[in-house]
Amino acid sequence: MKKHLFLALSVATTFGFVSCSKDDDDVIDTEASVRVVHTIPNAGSVNFFIDGTQRNSSAFGFGESTGYFAIDKGKRTAEFKSATGNNTLLTTPVDFGSGNYTLFATGLPGDNTLAAVVVADDLQTPAAGKVRVRVAHMSPDAPSVNVLVNDSLLLSNAAYKSVSGFVEIPARTYTVKLNNSANGQNAYTRENVTLEAGKNYTLTAQGLTSGAGAITAPLSVSAVAY
Repeated sequence: MKKHLFLALSVATTFGFVSCSKDDDDVIDTEASVRVVHTIPNAGSVNFFIDGTQRNSSAFGFGESTGYFAIDKGKRTAEFKSATGNNTLLTTPVDFGSGNYTLFATGLPGDNTLAAVVVADDLQTPAAGKVRVRVAHMSPDAPSVNVLVNDSLLLSNAAYKSVSGFVEIPARTYTVKLNNSANGQNAYTRENVTLEAGKNYTLTAQGLTSGAGAITAPLSVSAVAY
């Protein structure tokens, strides 16, 4: 049996909330910082709206993301619209507390499976020579997967629309594999994923494993630093 070199990640709930706090001067933080990731296969480029106001400066495509932008805390309405036809792809309620968040848009256009997955970003400085990494599974037709880095288990049984917690691993260049957790068969491999020391990363599984959509948006893994 292969010795596992890393602690398995604990899967976090898809909606995270951070309580508001006061400092000694009773200054209240009224805003959240939100980053948006487009993982809807074959949806084209999109624009993102909060309460009817566009928040991104330019349209972004599948696998791309915005930077962080400020949003008033509390209950809001998030909306994704096609950048070409301006038709609405997804409208969903969201609720933000203080702190940093990532919002993933996922699902398949046209079959009522589009959804927003919101997770709190617990960003911290890793130890010297380390990185902090988490895994987001946003592939609508991929099975639950085991995630391996250089053939060592990083996360087991990651399900669709799940986002794990962060864990520290050594900073280096990795081969990342997604293996079907039911039978161990490899679903995807990406080589030469360089993770730089001192950073937080999200590894996002996105795209499709089969069908016509897999031609233009095949299963892949992105590595994005925070």
